[in-house]
Amino acid sequence: MAQQPVGAGAPRSSRPSSAKPAPPGSAALAADIDKRVPLRTARERAEAEYQRAASLRQQGHPDDAAAAYSSALREEPAFAPARQGLAGLLIVQGRADQAKDLLREGLALQPAHPGLAMLYARLLVEQGDLPQAAAVLQSVPVLGARADELGMRAAILQRLGRHAEAGELFFAALRMVPTNGAWWMGLGLSLASEGRNEEARDAFNRARESGTLSPELRLYVEQRLRQL
Repeated sequence: MAQQPVGAGAPRSSRPSSAKPAPPGSAALAADIDKRVPLRTARERAEAEYQRAASLRQQGHPDDAAAAYSSALREEPAFAPARQGLAGLLIVQGRADQAKDLLREGLALQPAHPGLAMLYARLLVEQGDLPQAAAVLQSVPVLGARADELGMRAAILQRLGRHAEAGELFFAALRMVPTNGAWWMGLGLSLASEGRNEEARDAFNRARESGTLSPELRLYVEQRLRQL
């Protein structure tokens, strides 16, 4: 009888083994990849600092909030919410000139950013620089602008005597918010300045009927109506 080879009697599996040997150096390669991938991007770090600043501000810690806003801007200088937040704090603290510098830097990075432009224009208006305020807002497209942006731009142009442009913007704002009495009054003033008295009378009536005017403005509108 022939001798059976060693191991011949051991059972053999009919299925191939699913275990595969790891390629040489695979663990080291994975470690290298982990080192190359940052945990967070600059934008994510900026957003985290912005959220921290907002929380600190709400808790009544303005100085700490300002530091967190500044940290967010160091991470991402074009992160407009942090810039607006810090500018707002500076304005509340009576540091309007620093706020203007901060907003001007932001607009150099993002010339058509509505939020930065609006805040900067408000500061300019408060300081009496209406032409510069109008120029700042001119860089922001009208298409897609919010009603308050259009209304503010219209009011500035009206004070500069640019009534035709102001009237168009008041019309555009009122299409979005038809109950705003101040804008109806503004529209009436611009129309009257152009000699469009019938349209001005209608606008003043709409302002009076809106129910949103202060007693002083309502009295003024009634006086203008008597003059037309």
